[in-house]
Amino acid sequence: MNSKYIKNSRVNNRPKSFNIPTTWKDSDWFSMTKPKEEQKEIEEYNQKLKSEKQRIESITLEELSFRDLYVFPFKKDDYSYWVWDSNDHFIFQFLSGEKEDKEKIISILNGEIQSKIEQEVTHKSGYILINEEPFILIRNWGGLTGIGGVQFKRRLRL
Repeated sequence: MNSKYIKNSRVNNRPKSFNIPTTWKDSDWFSMTKPKEEQKEIEEYNQKLKSEKQRIESITLEELSFRDLYVFPFKKDDYSYWVWDSNDHFIFQFLSGEKEDKEKIISILNGEIQSKIEQEVTHKSGYILINEEPFILIRNWGGLTGIGGVQFKRRLRL
């Protein structure tokens, strides 16, 4: 038999058939449906996200704080410059600075120490600047605004 596009080809164009046993159940590996336990977990997770979204949106933008969005205490990743909350949500990453400075910032945010930062601290377009040099990059916009997150649609001003 010839190929549709190449004359005298040895390629056979007949569709392949697969023998799928009829005894397999929905919970088997190939199934397109999810087991009821997994569906229940997904529904509970989606309900949690929905209630979290409602809680956040009930707070006026002027009163909204990062403390309303993340669970304390914050922790720094041992192998990178990333910072996480207690629910393992990625929050921000350090862009520069000494290890002691980063630990001090996290301690201040967690309320473990009362200290002031002597340098000039400003923010611009998601960056926190110290003496006009980028120090922190705010992250996790997907967790706040994305379809897999709380779908928070208001514009946040940093």
